[in-house]
Amino acid sequence: MYTTVEDDKAQPVNGSRPREVIVVGASAAGLFAAANVARGGRPVRVLESKPRLEPAARTLIVTDHFRSQMAVVAQQSVINEIRRFELFTDGRSAQIALKKPDLIIERSRLIAALARDARQAGASLCFDSRFLGVGPNERGLRLAIERGG
Repeated sequence: MYTTVEDDKAQPVNGSRPREVIVVGASAAGLFAAANVARGGRPVRVLESKPRLEPAARTLIVTDHFRSQMAVVAQQSVINEIRRFELFTDGRSAQIALKKPDLIIERSRLIAALARDARQAGASLCFDSRFLGVGPNERGLRLAIERGG
């Protein structure tokens, strides 16, 4: 049994503020998670060790499912589509048509779009904040974070 953030829509415990969710790393996965949790009503903080968001430019190939999963954010990062594969061996070749195209996306565009989406959803991004570890305290968990080196 599990619940989603929407099922649990930021219900405060005993009338207190909902607990903050910490996401470690402003990667595509971290920013996607932060945006969705923030949209569910939780306060979210993303910790990123770098001083600013400057993802390296590189391309990735993903399936068409990426479009339905990422919605508008996806379209901003798609730079090409692969509609078929061609295989070559021993002087022979074959083509394989795809029912739905695979997508070539630009990672730096994707991360920038995800960061905008996370901020619009209410998440805060904290740069130059390195996660060191986690341990218990009297109220739950204590995070060890190094800021500014």
